[in-house]
Amino acid sequence: VVEFATYSDMKNAIDKLDDTELNGRRIRLIEDKRRS
Repeated sequence: VVEFATYSDMKNAIDKLDDTELNGRRIRLIEDKRRS
């Protein structure tokens, strides 16, 4: 779980990192739609 300071930061991370490889493993980033 990762928390971002802003919605824009989160969207940038998803756009750049979703479905990429990290240490030989495919990673997926998804937005948590739940509100706390």
